[in-house]
Amino acid sequence: MQEIGRKRGCLIPGGEIDDEKTAKILLEDFRTGKIGKITLEKVERM
Repeated sequence: MQEIGRKRGCLIPGGEIDDEKTAKILLEDFRTGKIGKITLEKVERM
């Protein structure tokens, strides 16, 4: 998450990563499908 925050420009003064902003970006990317098709549901084996 730290690397994603750094690459996405989620920095606060002092060069620290803004974890909350990074998390919001990740959630938005997940919701809009930008990071691919991912499910949080357990997949049943056939």
